[in-house]
Amino acid sequence: MNPETRYTNRVRRLMTKQWPDIVIVKHSDNFTGGIADIHASLADAKTIWIEFKYLPAIARKRLGEATALQCVFLQDHFDVGIPSYVLIGTDHNKGHMLYRIDRYDGYAYRKDILDDKELMVAMQWTM
Repeated sequence: MNPETRYTNRVRRLMTKQWPDIVIVKHSDNFTGGIADIHASLADAKTIWIEFKYLPAIARKRLGEATALQCVFLQDHFDVGIPSYVLIGTDHNKGHMLYRIDRYDGYAYRKDILDDKELMVAMQWTM
């Protein structure tokens, strides 16, 4: 299993623990490669799109590696009111960097690292 898949599964477990009624759908598009990795929905129809990335190490600033097509997909959903994010995991303190797509500049910043609890709090308002 590659590191990004392990990271995605780890966050999925955090999300299902935080919101037991959440439905998470993993996507894969071999034709265009632009669809976000998951969308998650709660019983009250609140939905979120997330593109996962994984960086084993991070200096002060590093390219986040979301493609232009993935960013367009997320921005299109954000523009119609669906929360859309790039979520970057790292080995640095097993942390997370969560960027709302309209605030994502293509980079991951070490100063933005959240722990598991902080990530769930940051996502709470979207769900």
